[in-house]
Amino acid sequence: MPKKAFTVIEIVFIVVIMGIIGYIATPKLLSKNNIKEASKQVLLHMKHTQQLALQDELYNPNEPDWYKKRWSIQFKKCRDSDDFFYIIFSNLDKGFNIDQDDEPATDPLNGRSLYNNGNCRTIQEKNSPNVLLTEKFDIQDTFTNTCGLGATLTFDKLGRLHGGNKELYSNLITDDCNITFYDSKDNNFTISIKKETGYIEILE
Repeated sequence: MPKKAFTVIEIVFIVVIMGIIGYIATPKLLSKNNIKEASKQVLLHMKHTQQLALQDELYNPNEPDWYKKRWSIQFKKCRDSDDFFYIIFSNLDKGFNIDQDDEPATDPLNGRSLYNNGNCRTIQEKNSPNVLLTEKFDIQDTFTNTCGLGATLTFDKLGRLHGGNKELYSNLITDDCNITFYDSKDNNFTISIKKETGYIEILE
């Protein structure tokens, strides 16, 4: 008995169905890839902040508020949009604003400053675009955490996490801190920072 081949109409129908499936699945796959890449980058930059704190001896017995210069990563909302970004810095002059010339950290991924002044639509050449969480990764909610911290994470010379740098020890976390980030499709990832040791990892 001769083998029956597909008709042209059947082939076209199959191609159309495959196209529809691809159209539906592609955004989900891209979104999951974005959230995975975001988790890797945020983890890297948190560890980079911690490493700077470990190697940079900021203690000065003649400076009572020396701890305000500890290395920090701060998550912020853009002034010119509803997007989110972060900066990494050591507030050397302990002022209200971060001096973008000498206080931000350098991005190990491209050698630029891990800084933005809040005008996220206009990026200066010397600043890293990697800090733009929403524009790069579609991150919409940047700071849901289990440890009651604000948007500033500060590390001391032992690598331990503090909720900001306004006090010497009162902001030291006493429980593991899990921080969850979400994109617009409700995909998410959680980074955990352990109490006492400051060990940082992505929770699976």
